[in-house]
Amino acid sequence: MWRGAPLRWPFPPLAALQLPPRRGYKCQNIAEQISITARPRPPTPRKMAQQEFWRSGRLPANVHGDKLGPLWITVPFDAYMKLARKPHIQRKLLRLDMETEDGVRTGESIQVLTEEVFEKLPFHPRWNEDYDYVTFRRWPRKPPLLLKIPFDIINVEKCAHLKSGNYAHDMFAQGLPCLVSDVNHIPYFLEADMSKAVDGDFRVSDVVFPPGVEPKPDPRAILNQGPNLPGKSYPNFLIVRAKRIKQSK
Repeated sequence: MWRGAPLRWPFPPLAALQLPPRRGYKCQNIAEQISITARPRPPTPRKMAQQEFWRSGRLPANVHGDKLGPLWITVPFDAYMKLARKPHIQRKLLRLDMETEDGVRTGESIQVLTEEVFEKLPFHPRWNEDYDYVTFRRWPRKPPLLLKIPFDIINVEKCAHLKSGNYAHDMFAQGLPCLVSDVNHIPYFLEADMSKAVDGDFRVSDVVFPPGVEPKPDPRAILNQGPNLPGKSYPNFLIVRAKRIKQSK
């Protein structure tokens, strides 16, 4: 027997729901930037470092980039894993609040992005605890920073070429290389709105970029795609194309 709050019927129609407008991208709110503590450690190899710090519940890591030397650190395992299990971790700006080896704050902070995480092998005694090492990139003192931004393909049902048995082929499945200059506009993803596609092709001129974000594709990936766009150093290259599924004979 239902003992909760009474159900109200009818439910409001979907058209009555106030949804936020789509901007063509989604960025991190810099006011909600997450900080975790970090402590220095000796520059030991990765396999040796993980054996030393696992027992104390810390995750070995290093920080590099911005033409500075590597910084060998550890971060709290539980605090970082809480972030790493959420999407877009490689495009979320984190603040590392430095501590001494005894846990005393030094007052120094470093803004970083997660570059790579290393998972345990299946035969590792603690492999089910996800990661055993992480590499961070410094946010540069003089931007921009080159990042790969993935695409979120939307409005597939509004593209006529995708209603006839085709599929949307993402030309930049690993992400579009972009120069990001504004720390307040680091995009989690860009949107590829297939309702704007022409003959099944969605091109870069239809992409809405956040302020301070400029595409920087590999020249080999955009060969023979026409002249450059006005005022740009790249042509109107292809982002997503509707392709027909090949049937087996």
